[in-house]
Amino acid sequence: MGEFAQILQQLGAVNALNLDGGSSTSLALGGQLLDRSPVTAAWVSNAIGVFVR
Repeated sequence: MGEFAQILQQLGAVNALNLDGGSSTSLALGGQLLDRSPVTAAWVSNAIGVFVR
């Protein structure tokens, strides 16, 4: 975790979150869902967006 924090700082991140990575975690990019297990995934209605300025 510490190494990841250092990388984020080097990239200019000021704030970061560490999410649980469990069955409710998904990754979407460009409008496509990239990694969601259809068998074990739990549906969650919350999201965090990351946008390039």
